[in-house]
Order: sequence, then C-alpha cells, then structure tokens
Amino acid sequence: MTQGRAEDLTLDYKREIGSSPGERAEMCKDVSALANSEGGMIVYGVDEKPDRTPKIPLFGTARAFGRQNVEEWAAQVLQGGVQPRMVLDVEAFPLSGDPSRCLLVVRTQPSPSAPHMVTLNGDNRYYGRFYRRGNFGNRIAEEYEVREMMERARRLYLGLEEELSRRGYGDPSSATFGDSPYNRRLAARSPEGRMEAATRWASFLLLPTSPGGTALADRAGLVDWLDPNEHRYEPHPRDLYLPTAVPRPVLGGVASLSIAYEDGRPVGGRAKDYVRVGFDGSVEYGFAPASVTALPDGTEVPYFIGTRIAAKLWQTLGFAAAVRSQLSLAAPHLLSVNLARTEGAILAGFADGWEDPRGDFLELQEAPRCLEPNAQIRRELRAEDFAEISAATATDPPPQVRELAEEVCFAFGIPQPVLFPRA
Repeated sequence: MTQGRAEDLTLDYKREIGSSPGERAEMCKDVSALANSEGGMIVYGVDEKPDRTPKIPLFGTARAFGRQNVEEWAAQVLQGGVQPRMVLDVEAFPLSGDPSRCLLVVRTQPSPSAPHMVTLNGDNRYYGRFYRRGNFGNRIAEEYEVREMMERARRLYLGLEEELSRRGYGDPSSATFGDSPYNRRLAARSPEGRMEAATRWASFLLLPTSPGGTALADRAGLVDWLDPNEHRYEPHPRDLYLPTAVPRPVLGGVASLSIAYEDGRPVGGRAKDYVRVGFDGSVEYGFAPASVTALPDGTEVPYFIGTRIAAKLWQTLGFAAAVRSQLSLAAPHLLSVNLARTEGAILAGFADGWEDPRGDFLELQEAPRCLEPNAQIRRELRAEDFAEISAATATDPPPQVRELAEEVCFAFGIPQPVLFPRA
C-alpha cells in the first residue's frame, strides 16, 4: 500500500467486503478468476485512485461478521461457493486505531484444479460460470480458455510425473528405483557393527503441485535459514532434524548431508542422512532405517525399522510446512514415500504395546514379508493438512501421519497399525 502499487493482472483492490448474497457471489467470482488465471491477491478494505493505485489512509473492512472473524467467514464462503475447491491463503491485518476494521487479503496461485466454477446460490448472475482475470477486471472465460485451463491441469500432472521420474521415483517396479547420487551415499550399520553402503533405504519427496509458487529470490538467505539448530519438529522436538553439516548450494537448491562415522572416523563418501531443499519449495529427505538379522540356522532376514520411518516422516512434513511458510507457498505438495529393496523384508521396530518380531526368532521366521521390489505411497497434502501437522503433538499425532504409517504396515502385509502406541 505504501509503495503505491497499482492494480494489475495479479493484484486487485476492493473497497469493502459484504455479506449479502450478491456480495458473496461477487467475491467467489473475483477469487475464482484469479485461480483460473495467473493467481495473485485481492486486498479488501482499499479504495483506489483513478490510476488504480491505493488511496491512503486505508478505508478498511469489517473485522468480523457476527461471531466469526472475517478471515474465517471469507474462507468458508469461498470454499463453499466455488467448485472444485480452491487452495487459498486468507489473512486479516489490523488497522491501527480501529480494532473493528482491518485489511483482508485473499491469495491464491494458478490452480492445478482449474477451471473453477462459481456455485454459490443458484439465483445469482455468476452461478455456473467460469471467470478469468484480466489487466482491467474479470470476465467470463471463453470456451477455448476453459479447455486451456483443463490442459494446464493435465500438463501440471505430467510435469510432476516427469519430475518424479527424473529423480528416479517414477517406477517402483524398476531395479534402479530411487538411484541417485544422494541415495547411493547413504550408509547403514551392518550386523557386525560396521558402516557400509546401504542396500535398503527410505526417502520422502515433496513436490509443489503448482509452478506458479513464489520462488525464493534471496537464495543465499535460504542457506542461512537452514541453520540446523533452528529446525526441531514433532514427534521429537528436542532433536535436530537437519543434518549438522553446513548446507551447500546445489543445482536448483540447497543440500546438506550428515557424515557417517565409524570408530570416530568418517567413512569415506558415506552419509547417515541428507536433505535437499529446492528454490521452488521441493523437499527431499533420505536415510537408511533398515538392517539385517540372522535366524539360528544362519538365514538372514532383512527388516525396516517402522517407528523410525514414521518419526522421520512426521518431522519431514513439519519441516516442509516451515519451507512453505518461508517461501509463501499455498499450492498443495505431492508427497512420495519411497522404500527401496523391500522384497522379502519384514517390518520391525513397533511402537510400545505391540510385539516386535525381532524379539522372538519364531515370530521373525513367520513374520509377513513384503512382496514388492520397492514400496511407494503417494499423497497430495493441502495447506490445511500442513496446518494440522504443525499443530499436532507427540501425544496427539496428526491423522495424515497415522494414515501414512498404516499404509506402510499394509505394504509389509500387516493388517493393523503397529507404528503408534495402542490407544
């Protein structure tokens, strides 16, 4: 506002927000037009001059409607009045000197779910229509533009598939699944206690689903922000999440690998874990929560430590939520949970209250084995998922992590969730 930025394709000013049916439909039209176009923000509570710059002092809009804060009320109207649902950030900024008024900012990005249609009330003039944002306002989308929006959604999907394949995660049945310089560096401790190249590992990859996200301009600032001492997350908020090595720039982002040690000396070229953060908001974490034990007859049984997978996944999602906040991302992230070389392995390392097969050779011999060469679980996580993950505590885990942990159990042939304590 103080910079006097004029309205444009991605910025719109509105004098006030209203609660009448017509005003609610107008809001749905305006915000859906942004999501159907290049994304951007609408600032409610701003009068504009003839040159489309904001008038100072600011006019402001109502801080509440009934018992609801205006941001909660607006989010409900927009999510209920546009289909399919949009990804939104809605935030109120108080006006000094008048606690009853504020600026309301609604922000969206180019939507991978476009085209969005106004569906609020069946008797308004916007109902059942698709809108596009232009430099001088919003208009009904042409038929070819609706088709272009559908094609954009298809291209975004294909782009995610291409990125998964580029990183080696496209085909879980492939013998080279997840083969990358990062995963090849991972180390695991052998039954004899030596650190050696990991043959089984896990990685979590989160990709932003919209290319229109705010890329970080201050790239050196991301290196400073990745201070290991500043990043601690549930379910172990006192533990450092990031590797303690100094983050270093890599192509497209920043990476950090923790060195693997044996007898106080670094094991050449090996890492305990790694984190990669892309300037686009992508996050990848890899480590080796697996080992091998032996039956009395000498038969080796490979196993994955389930509770370590669940805990590190939860921490990675908490870290991804922090990255989203740092880069001001609102679009969903695609999560890919990847477990390599799972065929013939068992799931071990159960939570308290469940019997761990490693404690009994008979159970170890009879434990179900994974039938897939590699295991992959994909989920789309929206802004509200990350908010729920960030607000959860160790005594009350988020449902997203519980569901993903249950999927890991299913991958190893275990029908009940065993990675969280019994209720």
